[in-house]
Amino acid sequence: MPNITLYVTDSALPIVEKAKKRLGESLSAVFIDCVQTRLNSLANTPTGKLAKIVLTFWNDEQEPVIHKSFMGRWLVGGEDEGLRAVDDSWSWDAGAEYSVAQTAKGNLVVYRRHCNEGFEPKMDTYPDFMSMKDANTDGYPYYPPNVIAETAAALGKPYEIELDI
Repeated sequence: MPNITLYVTDSALPIVEKAKKRLGESLSAVFIDCVQTRLNSLANTPTGKLAKIVLTFWNDEQEPVIHKSFMGRWLVGGEDEGLRAVDDSWSWDAGAEYSVAQTAKGNLVVYRRHCNEGFEPKMDTYPDFMSMKDANTDGYPYYPPNVIAETAAALGKPYEIELDI
């Protein structure tokens, strides 16, 4: 087995000693686990071409009042057209459209709008796919399963829709 030497500063020694006592694993295993976690988080950052995404939000009179922008790429839909719910197990608004973008920092932005502008567009931000997938209101999913599945596919993550039949 090859040896690799890691150098730590004097100020980091207490952290190393604490890790030895509390984690109960070899420091090599802890190090590899930490490196793998960091690499996995980098894998969730966008690899496609990034562009400035500008979203418009309204006031109660349905007048555009503010634009929000960020660098990212669309995974599902876009600003003007999104994915509608395809799911009979829950009563989704038939006119609601969902678009999902990934920011330059790897966060996910869900942009919800109504096809006939029946309600003000909304934007939700999540640090990762699992946070988006698990978002709910009173135990009911916040996003339709097909929107979650399309997002997973765009991110290259396996996802299945579980049926209660």
